[in-house]
Amino acid sequence: MSRPSKTSAPGRRPASPDQRPRTDGRGGARGDAGFLAAPPWTLAAAAVVLVAALYARVAGFEFVNLDDSVFIFENQHVMTGLSWENIRWAFSLNDLNYWQPLTWLSLMLDSSLYENWPGGFHLTSLALHCANVALVFGLVLRWTGLKWPAFAVALLFGLHPAHVESVAWVTERKDVLFMFFGLLSLHSYTAYARKQAKGQGGLLDLWPALLAYAASLAAKPMLVTLPALLLLLDFWPLGRFKREDGAPAQPGLPALLLEKLPFLLLAAAMALLTLSSHPANYDSFNPGLGHRLAVGAAAYVDYLRLLVFPAGLAAFYPYPQSIPLAKLCAALLLVPGIAWAALRQARRRPYLLAGWLWFIGTLTPVLISPKVGMHTPYADRWTYFPFLGLYLALALLAWEGLARMGDGALRKRLALAAAAILLAVLGTVSSLQLGWWRNASSLYERALAVTEDNYFIMNNYGVLRMRAGDGDAAEKWFRRSITVRPGFGKALGNLGILYTSQGKFALAMQFFASALQEDERLGGEAYEDHYGIGFCLAQLGRYDEAKEHYQKALQLRPDYPQAYNDLGNIAQAQGRREQAIGYFEKALRLDPGYVVAQGNLSRAKAAP
Repeated sequence: MSRPSKTSAPGRRPASPDQRPRTDGRGGARGDAGFLAAPPWTLAAAAVVLVAALYARVAGFEFVNLDDSVFIFENQHVMTGLSWENIRWAFSLNDLNYWQPLTWLSLMLDSSLYENWPGGFHLTSLALHCANVALVFGLVLRWTGLKWPAFAVALLFGLHPAHVESVAWVTERKDVLFMFFGLLSLHSYTAYARKQAKGQGGLLDLWPALLAYAASLAAKPMLVTLPALLLLLDFWPLGRFKREDGAPAQPGLPALLLEKLPFLLLAAAMALLTLSSHPANYDSFNPGLGHRLAVGAAAYVDYLRLLVFPAGLAAFYPYPQSIPLAKLCAALLLVPGIAWAALRQARRRPYLLAGWLWFIGTLTPVLISPKVGMHTPYADRWTYFPFLGLYLALALLAWEGLARMGDGALRKRLALAAAAILLAVLGTVSSLQLGWWRNASSLYERALAVTEDNYFIMNNYGVLRMRAGDGDAAEKWFRRSITVRPGFGKALGNLGILYTSQGKFALAMQFFASALQEDERLGGEAYEDHYGIGFCLAQLGRYDEAKEHYQKALQLRPDYPQAYNDLGNIAQAQGRREQAIGYFEKALRLDPGYVVAQGNLSRAKAAP
């Protein structure tokens, strides 16, 4: 590698001890050739191998019923693999999630390759995470010319416990996928900017970066703030605001802003599409804007804690009913305070300001989330891209401190000790955190142990106990969930399902009716409640009333095979054989593998 240009370094005057540490032509500190002479590709490979070794056991992990059910193993479009019909569905707007066609296609490809083996899905996510580690290493190396800080950033990204959720949770395939294309976009944009600095190329050279960005948004619309991030990168490390002699840069600021317009248009279109296609809210707690703003501001404190002290991690954090004043004040002082301190260092250490603004800006889309889905104040998975800015700033600051030491032997020992401690701590904590994701039971038990009043996990854990045949435990957890959050429709509906399985149809209908009231108010999955009421009424012989609820369920969800099957049962019981056959056939057209409907159809056709 040629000696890096001044504009690609953390500072502008490499001769100053406050600037970028001096490097040899390979990115190693002068005088440490024996220690730092390894070529960059070996460090990138080492980072990938270490990450792969940590996560290798995901091949034996299961799916979890935390969205993996509706998104993957109970989703016929995904589990039947790639087909023209399924591809069309992937690119359509559906009621399962926001528009994410590349994520759906990735999961369908896994199904075609591995069928229903969870380990195969996990290994694909791991492969994408390892690819992201390599891309992160290459990106930092291109920006700074420093291979050891690039190695440190790659390790922090690959091994940090906060990122276990993005890798070990198959539903979060969208995380590793959007990151992969997002990093490719940053690589392409860096290449474009470097060509521009040499007076080569034109705006058409932005197409690779733009296409990769579009792919990232089609996997998960997390990077809607990328246009602003690209402008930040123009400041550092690309140095496009000023030339090395301090004169105004060419192109100037208007041209730099114009470059970002196509990215901005993509981001705006995706933001609108996401807001219009995201599933409705089904959380009975409906905080006002002021409360959401306070929670969003306080979340920065939680994220910084996750960065330096990643303990007590959980798959879901309950939304707080109130924010402690001390925590809110700490956030309001800490965030602008760090920004002010970084701004004061902007001339000498611009990477500090760039890294902090990277973190602040790329978290913005998930801080003040719209009123959709389950409210959560923060999430481990949302750190996957934003933490990169902090890793970069911390690694370069540490490298600068090491490089300023005059004693080469001491520098080597400190660097080795820091690397060993980093690997030991991150590897140990991440390994422990990874273990909780081996199945749903261990995941929920851990979440219940480290969080309070986690009504959402209480409900999901109750579902596990119900499926395991432990009705008493299931009832306990469902009732604990609605004690914490009385209007939680999921838990109310699950109590209805539990009592239905126990033959307590009248009692079950009461809970289905309560769930229906909440789901209709909040835009939840009311079709399930109508189906449950209809099923109970049918079991009590009240067929006409049952049909009304089945029909309402089908109005809300036309592709509901169970409702058609049960209407067929009612028609059969009332002596309408041809109508029953029609209903069973409709159920099978929607779900050809529906065994119960297959048996009912055979019996209806065989009946005299």
